[in-house]
Formats: sequence, C-alpha cells, structure tokens
Amino acid sequence: MGTANWIAPQALSDTGIRKGLLEELAVKTLFLGGEMSLVDLADHMCLSFVAVEEIFSFLRREQLCEVKGMAVGSHRIAISAHGKSRATELLNLNRYVGPAPVSLADYTARVNAQSVHLLAIQPSDLQRAFQHLVLPEATLSKLGAAVVSGTSIFRIEGGKIAEQWADIFERYGYSRD
Repeated sequence: MGTANWIAPQALSDTGIRKGLLEELAVKTLFLGGEMSLVDLADHMCLSFVAVEEIFSFLRREQLCEVKGMAVGSHRIAISAHGKSRATELLNLNRYVGPAPVSLADYTARVNAQSVHLLAIQPSDLQRAFQHLVLPEATLSKLGAAVVSGTSIFRIEGGKIAEQWADIFERYGYSRD
C-alpha cells in the first residue's frame, strides 16, 4: 500500500475547521505553554506556520497576546492579561489543548486512502511475497481472497485454523496456543 503525501493546510480556511475554534485553541495553548515563538505555536497546534500567522494577526488585533521579541525570524509572544481572562473562560468550557482537530471530510479521506479495497493484488504479487515458503496453490488462492476482501484469512477458512496456517504462523514466531 502506498503512502499519501499529506500537506498541512496553508490557510486556516483550508483546514475545514471553524476559524474561531482554532483561535480559541491557540489562546489556550499560549496560556498553558507560556511565552513561545510562532514556530513553537505551530508545532504545538500541528498547523503550518502560515496558518499560525493568521491566528497571530487575530490574537494581536484582539489584544489576546503581547509580542515579546523575535527569535529566528519569528515573533515570540506571550498571553496578555486580556488573553489570560479569555483562556480561563475557554478552559472552563473545554479543557482540550493540543493538535488542531482534523475536519471530518479530511479524516474520512485519509481513512479511505488506507483501505485495502483500493489495492489491486495480482496472483504474481502473492507468489512474490510468499516465494520463500512452499505453499500449495490453493493456499495462495485463499490468501489472495483474504487480502482482496479485506477480511481475516480465518473467515475464508470457515473459522478453523488449518494445520498449514499454524505452520506459517509458527515460522514467524507465533505460538499455536
């Protein structure tokens, strides 16, 4: 199964998450994390630097943070008195502080991208994968059916662990018990 290259959204609007929720999460993160750079805030929230800069503009405009200086080309910020008050209100409503949530649409897309149902398995793929084992053709067919269906090999076998499967598992360090 191939791996997808997921790129962090470059704008808050690309996250699929309500902008206000991300701004509130940033206020709580800053309150609990203390003074930090925008890069640190991006790391804490698992957002791109560009997206955090959008949040920073809001925090600054609403006087929820104070700029303390620069660090490696990034503002260092701390929560303001007004920000502390707002963070306390927000934490009383919801104590979550951590990575920004993922939209349901993005979550669904990523889960679907991992599905075995998207794989195209050919008999030659199975023969190559199990070439180091001496397996009857019928066994490879059953393995293929299990892989393609996305179900357990034991369902294909009717719930019984056949002696040949036990031998395969034992070879890879699994006990028959």
